[in-house]
Amino acid sequence: IQPSWAIESKMFNYRNSLFDQSKEIQKAIPTSKDIFILNSLFNTCILTISQVDAYFSMMDIFNSVRKEDLTESNVQTLIRWLSELKYANDMNLKSLASFSVPVEKTTTGYIEKLKNLYTELNKMVDAELNKVNILKKSVKPKKKK
Repeated sequence: IQPSWAIESKMFNYRNSLFDQSKEIQKAIPTSKDIFILNSLFNTCILTISQVDAYFSMMDIFNSVRKEDLTESNVQTLIRWLSELKYANDMNLKSLASFSVPVEKTTTGYIEKLKNLYTELNKMVDAELNKVNILKKSVKPKKKK
């Protein structure tokens, strides 16, 4: 694992795309009839950005551990975080698919963009989970003293 693993990943660009999308949604709120839906979409974006940022912070801490001091617990922490991120993301996708009231065309466009972004995030999280699971297999259990 490289110190800049998470930053070099597509996840960093994803985070910036989601941030840009949240700014677009926020700008549309004052003039839309779908204020509550757009506010919900905006909040979801911000929460997801926070989760991705937290993952980057975790990677900084994780990468500060020397390879010989790496434990299965260290790796499991990353796996749990990524799994929770994917679970929250799946909930976001279900929520985006559940709007049953008619919404403005612009709001529908935001919903579709977010569905695509969250689907892409799931793919990235799966790729990260694969990397971390491979790493987990390479970590040797510490011998008891």
